[in-house]
Amino acid sequence: MSTRLTGDETALWKAAARVLDANWTGTATAASPGLYPHQWSWDSAFISMGLARHRRDRAEAELLTLFRGQWADGMLPHIVFNTSLARHAFFPGPELWRSERQPSAPRGVHTSGLTQPPLHALAALRLHECATDGESSRAFLARLYPLLTAQHRYLAHARDLGGNGLIAICHPWESGLDNSPAWDRPLGA
Repeated sequence: MSTRLTGDETALWKAAARVLDANWTGTATAASPGLYPHQWSWDSAFISMGLARHRRDRAEAELLTLFRGQWADGMLPHIVFNTSLARHAFFPGPELWRSERQPSAPRGVHTSGLTQPPLHALAALRLHECATDGESSRAFLARLYPLLTAQHRYLAHARDLGGNGLIAICHPWESGLDNSPAWDRPLGA
């Protein structure tokens, strides 16, 4: 399905593409290089959808790079740290999380210990829907599918805290709305 863009929509699309291009680190896209210089789970899912028609190669890389941070138990962390940056480039950084001390954390990849809602299967579907090469797209999905399955199994088993089939968040930052004023009152901020 093809949709024609108006002049204003085309200008907006081009401006958005310029931001995504400018924020590319070589392996992932920084949501905001100054404020958020690392790779965030939710942001990467949305970024990959934004790149689906513009830069398919980078859309796939965005998700695959993120899943390098997946823990052995299937948990996909909300931050994968860019180790080429100074350790103090963001707080709380890898020195606070110390994920390397966790047995199920990936070796050589510094991550947070929190997760976020699973938008990644939706992102993979969007990439597939926008694909111009079906065979290549199916190969990408075949590579990503076991990682997505592990993520959903983790959430279904480790995060069903009430035993009622509902996935729980254990920290406000796991909501995907970590800087939302909605958390100010409950946290006494």
